[in-house]
Amino acid sequence: MKITEIFESINGESKFAGLRTVFVRAHGCNLNCSYCDSRYACEGDAYTEMTVDEIVKEVNKYDCKRVTYTGGEPLCQPDAVDLIRKLYVTGYSIEIETNGAVDISEVVDIGVGERVTVTMDWKCFTSGMRSKMLDSNLKKLHSTDVVKCVVGSKEDLDEMKRITEETFARVYVSPVFGKIEPKDIVQYVLDNKLNSVRVQVQLHKIIWNPNERGV
Repeated sequence: MKITEIFESINGESKFAGLRTVFVRAHGCNLNCSYCDSRYACEGDAYTEMTVDEIVKEVNKYDCKRVTYTGGEPLCQPDAVDLIRKLYVTGYSIEIETNGAVDISEVVDIGVGERVTVTMDWKCFTSGMRSKMLDSNLKKLHSTDVVKCVVGSKEDLDEMKRITEETFARVYVSPVFGKIEPKDIVQYVLDNKLNSVRVQVQLHKIIWNPNERGV
């Protein structure tokens, strides 16, 4: 497997925001989003080839039972399912961050509940990748999973609202950094009475430099 980095920090977003987490960042992506903040994990050759057992051994060094498997697009890795299963049977809680353009059928039912969850980063129109999304993924998510909509426009907000009607998962909405004011997102949620939508910001971009890696 191609791994860009493994590090410990707090989770900057999703329902695990603020919690201590070990991040396993896979290399390579099937999309090219306009606002990508992890381009270094999508292009070039800045990665290490690791086996599933080597990854689990590295994760074990942190003495933390919460893992976020991210990227790039982590489900593009050939041994992604094996890694998730190995972490699960070893006792870890795993958050799978995927982009909505890869079929999630093989992973969505692994340890359903709080131990294994999917956070699907649904690409709205500002990303330039909306046409790549698999609408079929939305119906496969459970109530314990999350759809994260990163928005930069009114059109994106309307897409986020549509998503609330298409999935059982929790819907989180956050701004494209520097593109839209968080208060405008809040006002949209209030105006449309979106009682189940949670507004969030990326904590790691507030705590550290927005371009800093390994945080």
